[in-house]
Amino acid sequence: MATPGGYNPMAPGYPAQPKIRFDAIGEAWNLFTQQMGAWIGAVLIAIAVFIGIYIVGIVVVVGMMVGASGAGGNAGGAAAGLGMLLFLAIYVIMLIAICYLCAGMYRMALKQVRGQQISAGDVFAAGDTWLPVLGATLLVSIAVGIAYIFLVIPGLILGGLLMLTVPLVVDQRLGVMDAMQQSFNTLKSDWLMATLFYFVLCFLAGLGGVIFGIGIIFTLPLFFLGIAIVYRDFFLAQQVAPGMAPMPATGMTMPPPVEAPATPPMDMSYTPPPVQAEPAAPPIVTPIETLPPVETPPAEAAPVEATPVVEEPAPLSEETTPPTSEAPAKEPPAE
Repeated sequence: MATPGGYNPMAPGYPAQPKIRFDAIGEAWNLFTQQMGAWIGAVLIAIAVFIGIYIVGIVVVVGMMVGASGAGGNAGGAAAGLGMLLFLAIYVIMLIAICYLCAGMYRMALKQVRGQQISAGDVFAAGDTWLPVLGATLLVSIAVGIAYIFLVIPGLILGGLLMLTVPLVVDQRLGVMDAMQQSFNTLKSDWLMATLFYFVLCFLAGLGGVIFGIGIIFTLPLFFLGIAIVYRDFFLAQQVAPGMAPMPATGMTMPPPVEAPATPPMDMSYTPPPVQAEPAAPPIVTPIETLPPVETPPAEAAPVEATPVVEEPAPLSEETTPPTSEAPAKEPPAE
């Protein structure tokens, strides 16, 4: 039976159906500590990019506002309007930068849960998917924002059900709508745990920013790694780097990677198999009724004819010589 994402429910050590586990947060922390330098470097790069864009935007907008106030009249109003447009443009640039760098961090997390090595430069490794990620981020934000209007709880639920949208876009390069639909359908059977798990991840990531802003370099990677672990449990299963053992999750034992047998070269010559003649049907033997023997009447003996006895003549002796008869002489013919 096929299952989503290649998950193999028959593999030993796996539950019959993947579930969202809160101990995945502990596993995310273990993964973070294993390659802490790469994650801290990636977060610092992202912070530097945001701060740089923000400073440039503030300088430009403030300069435009100061110029508008000194010009006065119609020129001042035009300058103020241009300043607002520049502020909006800077906001759009920051949104694009956020989506670009977040896609890179998702790709870093997915590489690490596969057992691969990562580096801080991987934060720029998702340039091929930044535009779909931007679309997915906008659509998910709009959907969750509308759901938040209904007493917040529906927004949390929808955010939890759609938390695998961006990993699906980054890793499988799905379309935005397809990724949203697959994430929703995958997690809807475990919607309560998905909601609580997503809420805790968001709370931890935000908590790091509150503590002097420094804690975010430790808590932000947990957000991406936690979601990547959920993605792995539902979609990746046993996909790991060659020669490296997968990272075992707490409470579940992952089997070693199975090496696929080498595929023999394809033989393009085709030899039809010999045609086997069907065995001849055995002859049909019809039992013959045994007829009683026919009694033949005894043949009548033919009458025996008497054979006449022939008396042999007595032998002639020399003394007895039978008389010879002389034939009369013929007369000569008349002339």
